[in-house]
Amino acid sequence: MTYTCEDCGQESETAHTVTLYDDTGVEDRLQILCPGCYDEWLQSIKG
Repeated sequence: MTYTCEDCGQESETAHTVTLYDDTGVEDRLQILCPGCYDEWLQSIKG
C-alpha cells in the first residue's frame, strides 16, 4: 500500500499521521506526511 503525502504530494510506502489542532486547542484534522516531510515537521516544532 502506498500513501500520498499531504504536504509534498510524493507517494511513499511508509507514512506518519500528525494531528493538527486549531487556535483554541481543539483537534482540527489529521495529516499524512512522508518520512521527509515528517522530519521537517518535527524540526519545525522543536524550534
